Amino acid sequence: IPTANKELESNIITVRSTGAMLHLHIDRSRSVTIFTLAGQTVQKFTAPAGDSKYTLPRGVYLVLVDDKVFKIMMH
Repeated sequence: IPTANKELESNIITVRSTGAMLHLHIDRSRSVTIFTLAGQTVQKFTAPAGDSKYTLPRGVYLVLVDDKVFKIMMH
């Protein structure tokens, strides 16, 4: 049976939009910052582990989750 003394790191992050809802699915609590394409900060918060939903106005956004960036379009 394989064993390890090192804690394994999980990096599960899913970002998607449905209409005006931003859906996040993350493995642990993470820092989230939402920017417009012009670089203006829209929201900054710590998202809890699991599934979360946030409402955003229509537009295109960059969602920074820790050090990963996702581009989303809100309809």
